[in-house]
Amino acid sequence: ELLTYFQNTEEPTLIVFWGDHSPELGQYGINNIDKQEALSEFGHMEDGLSSEEASMQYYVDIHSTPLLIWNNYGLESEDVGKISAYRVGAYALSLAGIRSDSYFNMIAADDFPNVVGSILVEDGTIQKQENGAVEIKKQLEDMWTLQYDRMFGNQYSLMK
Repeated sequence: ELLTYFQNTEEPTLIVFWGDHSPELGQYGINNIDKQEALSEFGHMEDGLSSEEASMQYYVDIHSTPLLIWNNYGLESEDVGKISAYRVGAYALSLAGIRSDSYFNMIAADDFPNVVGSILVEDGTIQKQENGAVEIKKQLEDMWTLQYDRMFGNQYSLMK
């Protein structure tokens, strides 16, 4: 009903359907004691991953949800792959053609890294964040600096 309504309006509309993480697996009887079993159920142990890699992939999987962005003005459909929660709003604004401030413009960029917890997810691979390339570390440091400025600093990042 929601989409039908907006299909029939003249106002350009972008609607984002998204959740920030999967349901807690404890609801389904999976707890820390049988995490190895859960890793096997997700297929990560059979993928040839080390126990540490399987645990990281499992963490990314349980913190991943589908993302659907619908519009009524002809944006082409695309698969964005995995995108971090902190990037969804900025990405939607960029799709809508809305330029924002330096922080949102930075994290909306296609080449901005995706981090889940302390795990870097890039091009279908996962690794510890500290093992990322120097450029990625610099991008993340810049993001944290802007976040700090917004929350506790002089809010220079909001100035035009």
